[in-house]
Amino acid sequence: VDSRTLAIRSALPLPAENTTRWSVDRKLRLVAAWHYGQASIADMRERWRVETEEFIDWLLAFDTGGARSLC
Repeated sequence: VDSRTLAIRSALPLPAENTTRWSVDRKLRLVAAWHYGQASIADMRERWRVETEEFIDWLLAFDTGGARSLC
């Protein structure tokens, strides 16, 4: 895990709850929020309307390839 990337993103504001387009930066902010306990998978569904399977895909992609794999 690229912990430096996550630490930097966790210090930034979370995406707006009405976000519909998921850039790499926005995905990283949510991955970091989950990693540091600032948001749960339930929050992903309820606040940001991200399906559980999609968010898990983001987590797996980040774990295997870092930020570049979230394109």
